[in-house]
Formats: sequence, C-alpha cells, structure tokens
Amino acid sequence: GFRVWPYQTDGTDPSGQQPNTIAWTEDQLLGLHGANIADLFGADASGSYTNLTVINYNIEAGTTERGNFTNDVFFPGIPGTTAMTGNSSMEALTFLHFPAAGVYRIGVNSDDGFRVTAGKNPRDRFAPILGEYNGGRGAGDTLFDVVVEQAGYYPCRLLWENGNGELTGNSASCEWFTLAADGTKVLINDLSNPNAIKAYYAGPLSTYVKWLNPLPGAVNVPVAT
Repeated sequence: GFRVWPYQTDGTDPSGQQPNTIAWTEDQLLGLHGANIADLFGADASGSYTNLTVINYNIEAGTTERGNFTNDVFFPGIPGTTAMTGNSSMEALTFLHFPAAGVYRIGVNSDDGFRVTAGKNPRDRFAPILGEYNGGRGAGDTLFDVVVEQAGYYPCRLLWENGNGELTGNSASCEWFTLAADGTKVLINDLSNPNAIKAYYAGPLSTYVKWLNPLPGAVNVPVAT
C-alpha cells in the first residue's frame, strides 16, 4: 500500500492559492502557504492515511469517473474544512517492488500536476525525477520509462496537486499505473491483477534535504538569490 499525506489551503489569501506548479506544491506541503485545512480525522499522528489498495482518486467519485480506470474513490482528507476542491495537494510514499531487471513504463493520469521521484529518500529535493507534469490540465496521461538494473524494492514518491478553483465544479483526480507489454494499463498495487507492481507502505528511509532555494532546474532566479 501507500502512506498518503493530504494538504489543502483555504485560498482566501493569494499566498494560499495553488498556481499549478510543483515548486509551489512542495512548499505547500511544508506549510509555507498557509495552514493545512484538509480533513485529518482518521489520519495518524504524522497526518497521513494508509491506503492498502491503489491510487485511483477522484474528487467526484460515485458520480463521475475520471481517467483510465473505474471504481474511483475519494481523496483522503480532501475537501477539507471548506467545500473547496482546489488549492490541494497530496504526497504518497511507498516501496515499489520490481520483480525483475528491465525497462518499465509507468504512467500517471492527473488533474492537475504531478511528480514521481525515487531514491534512498524520495522526498529529497535532489531525488531523481522519474516523471512529471508541471502545470494545469484536465485528467490526462503522462507516461515515462524507468530502467531497473536490479530486481528489488525501491522507495518512491508521488506528488500531486490541484490548482486554485471554485467551491464547486473543479475536477480533481489522480491514478498511478504501469503499462504491460501489450499496452494494457494496470494500477500499481492492484491485488486482483497478477501483473500489477506491488507497493508496500512501510520501510526505512534515510535523512533528506527538505527545502532549498533555488530549486534544481529553477529559471529566472534573481542573482542575489
């Protein structure tokens, strides 16, 4: 499974309005854009939920299906104390088990942006980026290939964000999957599918760089910074 941390800001102040960027999302998760108003009833002391199944979230679950898969479920903790669906983000940590060396095609269907990282601690700001979509969009796929040199368990992180939006009518969804050799899309940790990559929510992680400025890949950075 996965450990999932939801975060949402109320957006009444411009600093708490999600502009559909990964850099802003990383800072939001650190509390730099306002207090977390996500519903944490049922979360553990660290503010995380345990998901023992798949990442197939949809803010409109039960009424509208989004993405590639059916049987969508609600995001844990979102919407929070207000009725808003926007200004929200999610961090999911897991250990993915790749049963053999080789090339794996991974996909994320997101509304809006996402980033997948891996490493001894995939939260590290210098962690290798496996795939991302840095911007706003309706539910859409981004596919990326990963070369696994040795079978084993790899710490991975899925970061997701949904931009600033109205109280109602703002869609938000996220799916995490792989593609089989025949092109079939398979949700990660789908226990009913023998071809699914398994995910494990517990394990040791190393120390990591939590924040830095400027971020790797930043552009238009003032010389003084």
